[in-house]
Amino acid sequence: SLFPQALAANAGTGFAVAEPQVAMFCGKLNMHVNIQTGRWEPDPSGTKSCVGTKEGVLQYCQEMYPELQITNVVEGNQPIRIENWCKTEKKVCKGHAHIVVPYKCLVGEFVSDVLLVPEKCKFFHKERMDMCVSHQQWHGVAKEACSKSSMMLHSYGMLLPCGIDKFHGTEYVCCPSSRSGEAAPPAMPTEEDDEEEQVEDEEIDETDMEEDYAVEDSEAPAEEQPTQKEEPLDEDEEEEDEEEYHYVYEDEEADKEDEYEKKESRKMPESQDEDKTLQEVKAVCTLEAETGPCRASMPRWHFDLSQRKCVRFIYGGCAGNRNNFDSEEYCMAVCKRLSKSHQTGAGPT
Repeated sequence: SLFPQALAANAGTGFAVAEPQVAMFCGKLNMHVNIQTGRWEPDPSGTKSCVGTKEGVLQYCQEMYPELQITNVVEGNQPIRIENWCKTEKKVCKGHAHIVVPYKCLVGEFVSDVLLVPEKCKFFHKERMDMCVSHQQWHGVAKEACSKSSMMLHSYGMLLPCGIDKFHGTEYVCCPSSRSGEAAPPAMPTEEDDEEEQVEDEEIDETDMEEDYAVEDSEAPAEEQPTQKEEPLDEDEEEEDEEEYHYVYEDEEADKEDEYEKKESRKMPESQDEDKTLQEVKAVCTLEAETGPCRASMPRWHFDLSQRKCVRFIYGGCAGNRNNFDSEEYCMAVCKRLSKSHQTGAGPT
């Protein structure tokens, strides 16, 4: 992954090595991740292709992973390249690659991502209980908020689900433009950094969403996507679509009309970086270690408030909570403000 993100709270059951995901490209068989092997596999019936609604995506996730309690879907943050797509009449296809944005199939109760904040970067979150919009639209809001302060969006996640791939908010990390391409060491921002610069918590209203809607309008509906030219199936052949492939869903179009009827112009409250970041750290790092309902055996790390350090625990593979890290370093990077060394250096809080 290009961005350090949250742990696989939705990783699956048994000895899962990957989280459940599905991907669609019209005219080709749907693909899904085998959570035991981590590989993408075609629709087992050999008949299912793209669907017209996000409700359909959720239903397809539930069909592909009947042993998991799939409760929602969320669009992936980045497009990925998937090999060996088959047309609906074929079952074995070599070398046919497409770049698509997959959907993650979410298991159980929604658990928001834990985002690392590199040096010089800032963490923010926006929540609007009167707005219930898609992952793609919140991505646009986060990107715009960073760019208005001459920063780049580094990573982001969704907050407060309110529908299928729809949310009341987003959390995101902005970094200075000059270092957007660097692999920054994990670190939470210091108090001094927080006072030096502050990304404006911009107003979210219809204008923030216009670009996203324009993008959606410019894309052909899934049913109207051009069919791929017939090619001989050669193992060395590569058929690629290098542009991001987005679906346009009927339910998204209806939501768009509803949004335009709302005249939201209230300004978001001013963000107070230091308080917000410390609140976020406490919200994550004071949670008890939670194995979750699944029966995998995954060694993970959690921050133990009584010891003020990160300790190991065994994670079951799904659900659980956000105090769940894949390494001690990652755990300390997020929770170091509550650690012994930070308390000693900074004095009592």
